[in-house]
Amino acid sequence: MDRQHKVPPAAPVAPWLGGKKALHRRIIQRIEAIDHSAYIEPFVGMGGVFLRRTWKPRTEVANDRNGDITNLFRILQRHYPQFLQMMQFQITSRREFDRLRACDPSTLTDLERAARFLYLQRLVFGGQVNNVFGVSPQTAPRFSLARLEPLLEAAHARLDGVVL
Repeated sequence: MDRQHKVPPAAPVAPWLGGKKALHRRIIQRIEAIDHSAYIEPFVGMGGVFLRRTWKPRTEVANDRNGDITNLFRILQRHYPQFLQMMQFQITSRREFDRLRACDPSTLTDLERAARFLYLQRLVFGGQVNNVFGVSPQTAPRFSLARLEPLLEAAHARLDGVVL
């Protein structure tokens, strides 16, 4: 096969409606069975397949119609330390969730927009930003930078060299 090299896979950094959590292994197995030197995913979503692939061909392209997704991936790829710094004091609360959800993303910088999007995606019920604040009394909140940082670091490494 015309593959450049093996890379460590990364998990998606947030849930996404229509994500491939249950199917990613079967899809990746089929992709890897085909000889290819380029991989292009036009509707990457949160990267359920893209990030979990372990072979990196010469050319990789990821895109999505949702500009918040491509912005988040671009920020993870190019401005990772600043992104972490921006989120280090973020707390999980319904008030902050409602404030960020009501905020017009077009008024934010790319870093602020990416942080807002990730925060909402991690805390929304059912993986839809327009949905309600979703927490469970049985589990810790899904937005915890201490738990999230390893996922973000892996995604940052996996996005190296990807055309967005």
